[in-house]
Amino acid sequence: MNISQFSKKYSIPLDTLRFYEKIKILIPNRLSNGYRDYNCIHEQQVKAIICLKDIGFTLSEIHTISNFKETHPSQECKDHSNEFLNKKIQELDEKIKFFVHAKNQLSEIARFTQENDFIENNEYIENTISKLYSLKTRK
Repeated sequence: MNISQFSKKYSIPLDTLRFYEKIKILIPNRLSNGYRDYNCIHEQQVKAIICLKDIGFTLSEIHTISNFKETHPSQECKDHSNEFLNKKIQELDEKIKFFVHAKNQLSEIARFTQENDFIENNEYIENTISKLYSLKTRK
């Protein structure tokens, strides 16, 4: 399928697909006329990119992951892969804790706003946001 069809199918802007090609995380085939041609392999790759981005991987990290399959299997490669993935798991654990805390705080704000007037709500919300911010920046 051509780049426009691929873009529409996966709701990815054309410029983003071109950028993915430029940074070598999604390289389509080229037809004799120079047009990009995406096939089922590229569909699997873009699904992986979408999922990895959704769980917090950067494009640089996605590039690293895509290079793993190009690397000759070795203990060093295995160790590097495991270290990389364990670091990401730890980062996700921290984000999950933050989001659980944030969800709980929002639930408290919702309860508080039902029971109080605007002036009390505003101060309470500002304090809660300050607490969430300090929790997020503590690393």
